[in-house]
Amino acid sequence: MTNNVCVGVDVSKNILDTLFKYPAGQAAEQRSFSNAKTGRKKLISRLSQMPGAHVVMEATASYHLGLMYDLNEADIPFMVVNPFCAKAYGRSKNLRSKSDTIDANTLAEFGSERPFIPTQMPSDNQLKIRQLASVI
Repeated sequence: MTNNVCVGVDVSKNILDTLFKYPAGQAAEQRSFSNAKTGRKKLISRLSQMPGAHVVMEATASYHLGLMYDLNEADIPFMVVNPFCAKAYGRSKNLRSKSDTIDANTLAEFGSERPFIPTQMPSDNQLKIRQLASVI
């Protein structure tokens, strides 16, 4: 378990539903940001004020890539989780309901309780191959 802020982000095409999970004793905070450059910039600005903060998000088709680039550029550590693992974790916590806020909370808890293994940015070639493969 970490003493740093763990931020769970449920990424969709237009919205980043975000839950800031603070160290024990402090209430969590839920916020939504646009998944456009301006919204991601606001989230990055907020995270930059929190030393040691790290982000946990699920892999999406491609909606999480913009946030990955922005976090990487700002040197904010992030972990991209396989959606199957996040769902299994939620089930292990007996979570039956599903909403974007619940998913963000599940990701924040996952990142707080499990070892945080930062995701490495894929190379430009890997991203191009991935983009080509999704078109086929």
